[in-house]
Amino acid sequence: MILLQQMLALFVFMVIGYAMHKKKISDDRSEGMLSWFIVNIANPCLILSGAVSMEEGMEPQFLGYVFLLSLAMYAGLIILSYPVVALMRVRPDDIGLFRVMMVFSNIGFMGVPLLSALYGSTALIYGAIFGISFNILLYSWGVLMVSRNVKKVEVSSSAGEDLTSGSTGESPVSGELAAEVTAKNGEVSKTPATSPGFLLRKLVNPGTVASVITLIIVLSGVQTPTVVDTIVTNLSNTTVSMSMIVIGASLAKLPIKEVFTSGKLLIFSVLKLLVIPILVLLIVRNYVNDEMLQSVFLIMVSTPVAALSTMLAKENGGNEHVAAGAVAVTTVFSVLTIPFVSFITGVG
Repeated sequence: MILLQQMLALFVFMVIGYAMHKKKISDDRSEGMLSWFIVNIANPCLILSGAVSMEEGMEPQFLGYVFLLSLAMYAGLIILSYPVVALMRVRPDDIGLFRVMMVFSNIGFMGVPLLSALYGSTALIYGAIFGISFNILLYSWGVLMVSRNVKKVEVSSSAGEDLTSGSTGESPVSGELAAEVTAKNGEVSKTPATSPGFLLRKLVNPGTVASVITLIIVLSGVQTPTVVDTIVTNLSNTTVSMSMIVIGASLAKLPIKEVFTSGKLLIFSVLKLLVIPILVLLIVRNYVNDEMLQSVFLIMVSTPVAALSTMLAKENGGNEHVAAGAVAVTTVFSVLTIPFVSFITGVG
């Protein structure tokens, strides 16, 4: 019941964000600024708040155990994504993207805030460890999957003409989308952004840095100054509501009727939000005895498609419109599916 109430509260925040955009109270610029604040300041502070509010540290061996479990979960999801996506019969160019969306959930904008609201500081520490595994695999295997079908693009020899990606001829190629672009006989060879330097830059982000600092504080048992605790706590308190408002505003930009009547996305949502989480959690219950850790698994595997999948698709020549639609559909449905999965599996 508590989980359902929390999800309904989050849904109300999304409705507020949706209404604000529709009424033109907010626009792309203000929502972009708010999103930047959440990703770079508020959410990292929320992760750190788990460490600064803890009264005693944790055993390194147990944290290592949690890290191995997080890697095992993602490895299992990656393996499972191959036959599941194959059964869905999606377009060949979208296979890699659907695998990524099947594996990675929205732990930043929804997972971490939910852990904080439902389970407190200990769950946030576990969530920080899962976040490290998430970032490592998203910016390695995830980038490879999304960019696997990127092809050469044609470009006019005239200077300053925009490059276009793939076969759509719509989206301009960003500076980060290709690690190297070389012109030869009027043809541009676009190399997917999978170089070690590119991946390292992506791995070093505010969420990963906050996760590492959190683990250092927990392992060392260092007591942070009161002023730091106050700043981190107050900033982290803004994350939950603002994250949901931004998600709601992003939904307002999509063709809702078209997105929510897509057969492929509806089938994907059932698999992503119900079938796979229930399967994973039934396995977890047999091997993980810690109830708090079981609850973290619930949130990590049951939350909707990671919002980063849209940005990843945009940067690497994938189908960003499919990704945005999947994020929208799974976000709305997750309000009901997360409590349902918790009820069916007895976790959380």
